[in-house]
Amino acid sequence: MSGIIEAATGQSMQLGRTVAGLDRGPASDIFQPMASASINLGLSREACEGAWRPPSLCTGRFFCPPGSAEHPFWHPVFAWPLVLLLLLMTMGGLEAAPLYGGKGLGDWLNSGHEDACQAVHEVGTAALPFILDKLASEDPRFGSNSRYARFYLRLPVTLRRFLPRAGPTNFDESRASSLLVEIGPAAIPVLAETLHSVNPVVREVSAHVLGLMAERGKNIRVATSGLQAASHDAYPEVATRCRWALAVASASGHE
Repeated sequence: MSGIIEAATGQSMQLGRTVAGLDRGPASDIFQPMASASINLGLSREACEGAWRPPSLCTGRFFCPPGSAEHPFWHPVFAWPLVLLLLLMTMGGLEAAPLYGGKGLGDWLNSGHEDACQAVHEVGTAALPFILDKLASEDPRFGSNSRYARFYLRLPVTLRRFLPRAGPTNFDESRASSLLVEIGPAAIPVLAETLHSVNPVVREVSAHVLGLMAERGKNIRVATSGLQAASHDAYPEVATRCRWALAVASASGHE
């Protein structure tokens, strides 16, 4: 698989160097076969020859925003490395989920609220990474499934046939928070670390659950420095949650 990706990437880089020197006038002899290949992908010759620009002129992307003066250009040399990359991204993931009552934790997280809470309570801290991973994937605002869905809808129909549809987007911060609370104080050190997550909703939920722990009289001092740093987060929701958690901890004497 790595050999295929390296070969396709090499072809893409070579083609990029070739087309980078094309002027903005009519297509050259080099561009003609590329335009023909694009027609097979559902693009008109006018779109390919009259409006296409090299990726560097299209804000570094292989497609332009809808309604812009520059139309998408989807050549297989560009498209297939991207398809392979997306497929490889879906192949990774966490190790097998813990079992409870004969079912995997993932099944419990998709079940009713009470059943999911009971399963998480029994599994304990081993459930925490799976909850946060599900949140990072399925949150309707910042989840990777939502981002992929927006990307998917901008692809030509020809390419969509080779890619999976976006996954669910109904596991939000409220559901994740209620489940993480079931783990109890053992989750606090891990949540102190996930305050530094690259995903804003994971940071927001981590701060929220730490605040809920403080409300219940739990000592969250180990997370104080992280909360203070994240109280200046670029995302207002994260900063607000952190300041609230610090205020609750201070009032309870566990700041």
